[in-house]
Amino acid sequence: MAELGLNGATLFYTMRERCVMPLAERRLPMCLYSGPSDPDRSLAEELLEDEVVSWLFIVLKGADRDDFKTLAPFDSKNPPNLVSLPSDYSLVM
Repeated sequence: MAELGLNGATLFYTMRERCVMPLAERRLPMCLYSGPSDPDRSLAEELLEDEVVSWLFIVLKGADRDDFKTLAPFDSKNPPNLVSLPSDYSLVM
């Protein structure tokens, strides 16, 4: 995945942008994230991109803005190309 652009900064950006807790148990995989109404989201309000980036600069000292969003995160509209998902998961929300 690193050769496709996945890096730690992008992962942190995605978690912060989606307002999900990184170590929390999820109802669905994060790759099926459905937006602001997602049941695993900790805040209902959307964050501005500048708020997300400002937080990341504090947490990831030395990060560069070019490090963020180098790979489009998977979600319910951009699902991963998986061989299979467990039978109790649905790509349709």
